[in-house]
Amino acid sequence: MPLSTNAQNPLTQSLNLPTRNKWTHRAAAEYLHCSRATVAIYATTICPVISDFRAECPRDVKGGIKSGFSLSQYQFWVLVKTIMFARLLKADLNGASYRQELKQTICKGQAHLSRAAYRYELEMQDESAA
Repeated sequence: MPLSTNAQNPLTQSLNLPTRNKWTHRAAAEYLHCSRATVAIYATTICPVISDFRAECPRDVKGGIKSGFSLSQYQFWVLVKTIMFARLLKADLNGASYRQELKQTICKGQAHLSRAAYRYELEMQDESAA
């Protein structure tokens, strides 16, 4: 699925999310209306293809990403955009396996999910609120 800057692409669409210091998997799941297992899968296996997301992940003693970690506001933003995009992709593929395609698309579109893109989106929201 090519990334475009149209309004229907969740990766490029601006989000106005509630703010917390840390997001538990339970709180993220409640917000997204999905299971905690879904949040865990995305937080530990799909979203870490984004370098800025991965840089904020806590590590275990072997250097792998710890499971069940709380998400920063930036990581929550990435998770929401990724899951929203995955829902569209899954619908387009009519239930076929989509996670590998999702990871590849997310990896290619890292600029849309970078910390810089997150900060830019927040600045635009602040300017429009002022």
